[in-house]
Amino acid sequence: MNKYKKLAKNSAIFAAANFGSKVMRFLIVPFYTYCMTSSEYGTVDTLVTTINLVIPVLMLAIHEAALRYALDKDINSDEVITNCFLVLLITSVCFLPAYFIFAKIKIFTGLWWLFYLLLISDSINQILMNFSRGIGKSGTFAIGGLLNTVILLASNVLLLAVFHLGIPGYLISMLLGFWASNIYIGISIRLHKQLSLSNVNTALIKKMLMFSFPLIPTAVMWWVMNASDRYVITWFVGVSATGIYAVSSKIPTIITVVYQIFQQAWQISAVEEKDSDEKEVFYTSVYNGFVKMCFLAAAFLILIIKPLIELVISTQYHDAWIYTPFLIISAVFSSLGGFLGVNYVVEEKTTGAFITALIGAALNLGFDLFLTPIIGVQGAALATLIGYYVLWLIRSWHTRRFIKIKQDYVGIHVHFILLIIQTIVLLSQIKGQYIFQIFIVLIMIIINYKDEKRLLATVLDVIRRRRKK
Repeated sequence: MNKYKKLAKNSAIFAAANFGSKVMRFLIVPFYTYCMTSSEYGTVDTLVTTINLVIPVLMLAIHEAALRYALDKDINSDEVITNCFLVLLITSVCFLPAYFIFAKIKIFTGLWWLFYLLLISDSINQILMNFSRGIGKSGTFAIGGLLNTVILLASNVLLLAVFHLGIPGYLISMLLGFWASNIYIGISIRLHKQLSLSNVNTALIKKMLMFSFPLIPTAVMWWVMNASDRYVITWFVGVSATGIYAVSSKIPTIITVVYQIFQQAWQISAVEEKDSDEKEVFYTSVYNGFVKMCFLAAAFLILIIKPLIELVISTQYHDAWIYTPFLIISAVFSSLGGFLGVNYVVEEKTTGAFITALIGAALNLGFDLFLTPIIGVQGAALATLIGYYVLWLIRSWHTRRFIKIKQDYVGIHVHFILLIIQTIVLLSQIKGQYIFQIFIVLIMIIINYKDEKRLLATVLDVIRRRRKK
């Protein structure tokens, strides 16, 4: 039972750490829609999306190794953090010539150095955040994340609403947020005492890079699935449509954020329970509970999405609700696929994460290019759903070589079909459509009530068997 308690405790800590910052980031979206045109917001979203693409390549995904090996009690944590920063220093210098490429791209005109500084600052932040979590400094991790958000939002208001700096103001706000967090975490973990040339360990660097290197293309594939839509929409429809699509994608991030918070705790528990005799029971119980939570959250979000957007978002973005339902369902399968993907990290078989992500990304991009010219922005949303659904299916099969999680495939597809029906009802705007939607949500609640009883019985069985021991 201790592992369930620890998972719940860590989840609560990370939820408290992330809830305020994630909620504030979500609530400020209406502010952005009033301070920036859809074209400006589309440009900002594309710049941030590009940063998310370049970072894992720039860092060689070493931030993932920072967490995995900081959790390893047999490895000196001072060597882990020193090696991470040494790799980042070398790759940052090597990336400088990229200026001559990016300077020729229109959206980077006059913004290259801000873009480069953001890359470095975000990279440092990811290493420090992962490392602090790995060495058990959950409180430091929590405050660092919250401080980042508070400074970001405060400077957003100042630079966008008061000084009207537009896109540069938004990027400067991000920079200030990262460095507020970096300085705080660095002081809290006494980084100056851990970084030393004597802690450089070439054998450990090699091991860390062998672990993290397959995660570079994996991260790129996740980026393709999460963000390539923006580029396709910009190309075929226009940057203004990209801004509307960016707003559409904000609501589904509620599910993604909940998963990311949970994953921060789950990664720790999954690594610690790697050799447990009851690993399969533990993993299955947690996974099935997570599945129910995701589908119920999706049904509720689809129910409220249209009035919510019309209530809080600027009128020029009101069409965003049309594309949101399929993105919400995509977020569900993205989270389920991400959950299963943790097994690759636990077993240090990260090549599998890359191969499965590659297949999902290829399908996503292929359908993007096929559907978007035909049905516009909705095509990009559908392509995202197809990519994540296939990713989940493949990982469900492929990760069984590591851990046999007992999934209720019939139940999952029943939920999937109900969400599709709910989406069709919403998009058709038929008379009494909210009554139909509420009925669908009630059906899902009833189905999940039965599953909750089954989950409780499983947990109680684990407790009884432990007592007998």
